Amino acid sequence: MWSRSRTVYFGDDDSSGLIYFPAYFQYMSEGDQDLFTAIGFPVHEQIAARITAPTVHVECDYLAPARAGDVLAHEITLTVGKRTSVTTEHEFRRGEVLVARGRIVRAFVDLDDMRPVEVPAAFRAAVSAGAPA
Repeated sequence: MWSRSRTVYFGDDDSSGLIYFPAYFQYMSEGDQDLFTAIGFPVHEQIAARITAPTVHVECDYLAPARAGDVLAHEITLTVGKRTSVTTEHEFRRGEVLVARGRIVRAFVDLDDMRPVEVPAAFRAAVSAGAPA
């Protein structure tokens, strides 16, 4: 599991003053990018190498309100699939309150022809070694 904190900013909310639901998708994407960097596979280097893992499925459940000014604990669990996919599970908490949880499934592809490729062995090894806390 990997953790970071994320402040909900004015602009992440809607006219009701509550976090606007697409903000969580941005938070999850940012979390994935930070996690991939932490394990040694920054997204910009994946793109330069022409093998990266775009999102193929994303979902999010909203469980309690969050508002501008809230600081959310964002916990991410990364799982490598059998062949081409990786999945990140995301939980957002305000204190002890679980406010949202989501999931992103990514599939590694060759960017030149968009064909699926195996999860790189070095990526698999970095995940097996454990992501930094």
